[in-house]
Amino acid sequence: MDGMRVRFEIKNLYLRVGNVTRDNESYVLLRAFDDTDNEIVLELTHEQAGFLEDQFYAANRRWEQRISSPVTVPAQPNVYSYQNEYGSNQYPPVNQYSARPVQNASMPNQNPFIL
Repeated sequence: MDGMRVRFEIKNLYLRVGNVTRDNESYVLLRAFDDTDNEIVLELTHEQAGFLEDQFYAANRRWEQRISSPVTVPAQPNVYSYQNEYGSNQYPPVNQYSARPVQNASMPNQNPFIL
């Protein structure tokens, strides 16, 4: 059947690889199975098996590199800084303003300091 697509999601998968030679023909047999005797068998040419080996090697190398090097998270720009990376002064620092007492005694519940 041309154009047929199949996707299997199998957990707890075991793999067995073997080299088979029959009638002067050699291929690699990849057998994947689980605990409930579900099985997938792939016949690969030696070229396909070599390509698959290279892919596994590269994936493992990337994984080992990732776990051996610490992950660094880039710092986020401070959007509230006085001179941020965009040259904006929209949010000046708080210490630019000084607090001073309010001299209006007619409003006793008012905050005695303003910015």
